[in-house]
Amino acid sequence: MFTEYGDTKRYLLQVLQAAVAGTHLGDERIAQLHGGMGDEQRQEVQRAFNGDPAHHPVRILVATDAAREGINLQGHCADLMHFDVPWNPARMEQRNGRIDRTLQPADVVQCHYFTYIQRREDPVLATLADKVQVIGRELGSLGHVVMDRLEQDLEEHGIDGTSSGRVDAALSKCTGGAGAATSAAELEQARSTQRKVKQEIEEASTLLQASRKVLEFDSALLRDALDVGFELAGAKPLQTVAQNADGKSGDPVPAFRVPELGAGWQTTLDHLRPPRHRDEAPWEWRKRPPRPVTFEPPATLADESIHLHLSHPLVQRVLGRFLAQGYSSHDLSRVTVLQNRNDSLVRVIAFGRLSLFGRGATRLHDEVLSVAARWVEGQPLRPFAEEGDKRAITLLEKTLAEAPRLERIPKRVQARVTEAAADLFGQLWSSLREEADARAVASEEQLKARGRGEADALAALLDRQRDAIERRIGEAEEQQLSFTTGEREQQRQLEADLKHMQGRLASLARERDTEPGDIEGLYTVALKRLSPVGLVVLWPKERS
Repeated sequence: MFTEYGDTKRYLLQVLQAAVAGTHLGDERIAQLHGGMGDEQRQEVQRAFNGDPAHHPVRILVATDAAREGINLQGHCADLMHFDVPWNPARMEQRNGRIDRTLQPADVVQCHYFTYIQRREDPVLATLADKVQVIGRELGSLGHVVMDRLEQDLEEHGIDGTSSGRVDAALSKCTGGAGAATSAAELEQARSTQRKVKQEIEEASTLLQASRKVLEFDSALLRDALDVGFELAGAKPLQTVAQNADGKSGDPVPAFRVPELGAGWQTTLDHLRPPRHRDEAPWEWRKRPPRPVTFEPPATLADESIHLHLSHPLVQRVLGRFLAQGYSSHDLSRVTVLQNRNDSLVRVIAFGRLSLFGRGATRLHDEVLSVAARWVEGQPLRPFAEEGDKRAITLLEKTLAEAPRLERIPKRVQARVTEAAADLFGQLWSSLREEADARAVASEEQLKARGRGEADALAALLDRQRDAIERRIGEAEEQQLSFTTGEREQQRQLEADLKHMQGRLASLARERDTEPGDIEGLYTVALKRLSPVGLVVLWPKERS
């Protein structure tokens, strides 16, 4: 329930509290939001009002216009009442936007305001509201111009029998006569902004589609990766704890409990805990268990569970363990056999890591290379040509995407691959080295070009600085000649400035001779290294 005035808010609280007095949890059913509250208090009220009614008793919220913007209240609320109406109808729309927004689970949202037949202003108000709807529907962006002028007029004259005519006059000022040019300019600016936003949406959609095609992200794969990461940390996998209804669709969405982790994980787990109360000690708060996690975005605004995605701190930390494990430990298997349902050949893919280093062991380039071949037992491997190699990688990516639905590889196949792995990798190593040499040459040329580009850019910047200082020195020397004997202080200051600029000019000459070359040298490759990464065997399903 919105009101514009503090006194009205206090009156509403008294009436509502009296109405719910004596009912179950009546003293906890009503909350308020106003401009005098701090950010933590506002967030606490917002969480309580949006929370599950089974756990949060707050069901009625009385707010001033301090809650008109920057707060979401649609979690379990689909009814809003304007106890009084602001002069500018656009402010009413901002109020309505607190519950009429994305993740609103209700099919119908109702926003009400009160009119009284016996009050002479209210019939006029109803007429004004109808006209405002027409303005918004017919004028689009221009409606905001009319709204601003309407607010100014109503604040100045109030609501009376002449208000309807003044609304018509405000409309005519915006659409004709002297105000037409101004309104047209404002409208064109709004249209330009809309075109820019539309273009950004199109670009974002294109980027999203490309990302989906490249990543082929699957929440089941993420969950499997987290389970493996927890295992590496010495913990148990995720445990299913509930099947939550997915908002409007009603489809079940599984929720999972994060396993117990060591003390070093507590800061990361803080991102999963319920919000801390203002009077709750940090050590007491950390005794509260983490909330369940889900891998699907929520259909409603709720805080009973946490949506895990690639950027979540817990996911980032778990996935980071794979990188550390892969390059610093020896207990991660470097040989993998996967069931391939998309091909009848046994394919072997060897992976190597090409690293290029510059001065001071600075890593300039990192790239994972692959060489693929068909494996026929008893015959030497013959690496595929480029197209065959690409097809093997494509099949690998497709197989990895299907991994959660694949059957386990039989033990006998695993044993055959394990026994032959060292020989298979050794046969492909020379081809990996050839590929690495070719890629290193191409990468060195790219690094040299980048170094030359940055060196040229720095040289041009130093030249511009030199030219600007030389011009300023010339101007200062001319100004020095115009000083009279009574302006000794100004002359001393100018002499000091000239001395500083001449010193800077000399240092620029030295920098121009050395720094571009130093920049270019940073991109010179001093060391190349090819490291073995692992071996993947794609085993046809029909041969399992």
